[in-house]
Amino acid sequence: MITLKTLEQATTQEVFDQVAEHLLAQNKQSEGEHNNGLTCMYRSPDGLKCAAGCLIGDDEYSSEWERRSWGFVSRAGGVTKHIDLISSLQSIHDSYEPYQWLAQLRELANSKELNTKVLENIPQENL
Repeated sequence: MITLKTLEQATTQEVFDQVAEHLLAQNKQSEGEHNNGLTCMYRSPDGLKCAAGCLIGDDEYSSEWERRSWGFVSRAGGVTKHIDLISSLQSIHDSYEPYQWLAQLRELANSKELNTKVLENIPQENL
């Protein structure tokens, strides 16, 4: 499993695969209350994780990172690679409904010339 500690060594394909698999298996946005509304969170109170949140190990996570950008979190974790990809994956999580994620992930993979095999193994009830 890729975490902040191992993210620098991971390939773009490995990062995409882990996040895509996580999002499509979870099939629900990671959200919590903020200013009388819902906002996306790296870790929600009910234990869900966002696209970037699934790349943060339990021993690495800080609740102070909530409502901070992935750029901030990656710098805090000493990560310099995959910022653009993870930001794009975050945008899919934050901006689209779960039923739209598969198409958005496929589009992102195609734009980055990544293999989409991981997208073929999604449980039908999550599509």
